[in-house]
Amino acid sequence: MKKALTKMLSALTTGICLFVVSVFDFNGSQFTANAADYEKRGQTGDYSYYVWNQSGFGTVEFENTENNGFIGSWNDIDNVTLQKGISFPRDTVSASQINKYQIDYDVDITTDGIAYVGVKGFFHNPTVEFHIVESWGEWEPPGTEFSDAKVGSTIIDGTKYNLYRYMKIVQIHDSTYPEYWSVAERDPLEIGNSNHIEGTIDVAAHFQAWTASELDLGYLNEIMFNVDGYKSSGSVKLNSMDTRANIESEEVFDYFRSIVPYEEHASLPVDENGKFINVDFESGTDKFGTIGEVSIAEITKANSFSGSQSLNVPESGDTPVALFYELDPYDLPKTESTPPYYQVRARLFNNAEHDVSFNIDLVEYSEISSARKVKRLGTRLCSPGKWTNIKDIVFDFDHDVYRKYRIVFTPTEPVDYCLDDFCMSLGKSDYLFNIRHFDPDIQGDLNDDGVIDSLDISVCRRAIINSMGVKKIETSGDVNGDFMSNVSDLVILTKYVLGASSEMPLSDNGEILYIGDCSLTDEKNIRKFSVSGSYFNDDSFKTVLCKDYTFTSEWRETEYFKCYDVIDFSEGFEKKNAKECDISYSADLRCSGDIDVDIYGLLKNGYRTLDFRIYESWSREYTIIEHNIMMDDTEKSSIITVNGTEYDMYISDVSSTYKLVYLYRRDNPINGREYSHIENSFNLEELLKHWLEIEDSCDTVSHIGLNISADKSSGYADFDELSFFG
Repeated sequence: MKKALTKMLSALTTGICLFVVSVFDFNGSQFTANAADYEKRGQTGDYSYYVWNQSGFGTVEFENTENNGFIGSWNDIDNVTLQKGISFPRDTVSASQINKYQIDYDVDITTDGIAYVGVKGFFHNPTVEFHIVESWGEWEPPGTEFSDAKVGSTIIDGTKYNLYRYMKIVQIHDSTYPEYWSVAERDPLEIGNSNHIEGTIDVAAHFQAWTASELDLGYLNEIMFNVDGYKSSGSVKLNSMDTRANIESEEVFDYFRSIVPYEEHASLPVDENGKFINVDFESGTDKFGTIGEVSIAEITKANSFSGSQSLNVPESGDTPVALFYELDPYDLPKTESTPPYYQVRARLFNNAEHDVSFNIDLVEYSEISSARKVKRLGTRLCSPGKWTNIKDIVFDFDHDVYRKYRIVFTPTEPVDYCLDDFCMSLGKSDYLFNIRHFDPDIQGDLNDDGVIDSLDISVCRRAIINSMGVKKIETSGDVNGDFMSNVSDLVILTKYVLGASSEMPLSDNGEILYIGDCSLTDEKNIRKFSVSGSYFNDDSFKTVLCKDYTFTSEWRETEYFKCYDVIDFSEGFEKKNAKECDISYSADLRCSGDIDVDIYGLLKNGYRTLDFRIYESWSREYTIIEHNIMMDDTEKSSIITVNGTEYDMYISDVSSTYKLVYLYRRDNPINGREYSHIENSFNLEELLKHWLEIEDSCDTVSHIGLNISADKSSGYADFDELSFFG
């Protein structure tokens, strides 16, 4: 088992230059050099620093600063190096043990000539000097004379780096050793002006790129943030630097010795709809296959969404069969967004007699290693015996030329299924992954055939039947844009098809559909709405939120569901008195398991706090046990009536300034039922007389909200009324 070193090793290594004469004043970490050739090393905290000025020409100044930074300058020098970073004890850490090594930096630099900024270090066994150059001035290292020494290129964090290897001659020792370079393709520094540079240098990624280019790496001497100047004057301020590292006890990236999997080429053209890949299986394609030694996917004429063919994946044994599309990243055109977003869309036909969920993933892998990186892009439920439109599957990624990529569709159980009309298109620059707005351009065309007719009425009817009882949110029959399929949609569509109406009105409630977890805040940063418990972009969770904050949340076969809607006044200047807090709600609930619905909040007055929770419906085991324990404490519990509704009440004086109150609605509408309707209205002032003495009054609202929790269940919470302040 791999064991990561828990502390970054910091120790001085043997100096590289052996002929040094140092004649300068040194006081703490600030010093000035102005005489013969010298070098100076030191330690501050976990970081080593190093200054070198060849032949002592000109002057060099250096001072360590806060945030692991330094200030330096050079004037009329021949060659100067200013560094700060980590040194390693000899023969303790090899490059292949570096699982993660990232340097975050923020620097300002000015030069009138040649200078460059990045990382510099040394290996031994074999001896190698290495450079990662982020920016340079008048001259781009390692120089045009070494153009034949280029061994390749790589893209790291969206930036292309050219890779070089050549032999360095050290005249004073009459010896040679190799130098490795990664040089970023960026605009050069502006000569004579201050240049601000910040970012992250992924040192481990450069080690991997060099290894993949068949360059040998050894044990680490040091990894230093580096500024080099040559026959120039200039100044630098490293404002901050931070090193994040994970060093394993064994080799972790030998598998990066691989052939670059994709040949660089121009991106594919984009059509008027933003598509650049469109596969309808009317002809074969070699980029699709199933996971395994031999692909079992075959073209079939037995089923298709458009055209006459689709791709069939037969059920095979007890293990679900995953279907993949081999993604050549060079096919992807550039987008206006940063990072670049792309969308995947397909039609899936589920040949089972029941619903089956499919996970859609972006898989990054290497053919010579089992190591994989899987990014879940979404999860979609496919109904039996019909084509399901798998859309809005959005992804972004950094193109690593040493890895391969697949878009993978995996059923959650063994099933025979078909795929048709696979396409990829550009994402929108302002796209939010799990948010859906109704598209009026497709209003009424429920079967996607480009025509609104009686066939769409049939689709609407089936959708209504499909949604009756067990769920509320159903988009396949939605005509008016509320993300529901109900009789109102059928009436609107029928009138339009029969010519009794020339338009199909849209809902004016501003509904937005959220798929999977979501977390939202209003413009004032006061009202916050959140749903959690599923994977991101997983349609086992759906929420329709209206502009008035009424909402419908729906969950399917989940271990845990959590939804809250809270108004938070604690951070703002706006204050509300409890007398202004008129709570009113009306909701339909369905839950196949246990569920709690409660109103909760905090009231303040100076240092005094009252924390309350009002259970309007409750069936979770923990809540029942908690209620029974509280009610057994007769000194702190009682029964009260609020607006005609009886509650069990428990009050605890946690401290002299903190009071905790629980209310449990005695008729408990959800108790023992899968379906229920709950509604109530009251003013907080009605409750204060039961909770507080006049002299202890806490009447300023800090928080007020609604909380829903459900365990191991399917269901929905449909709030058609929800108000906290009238």
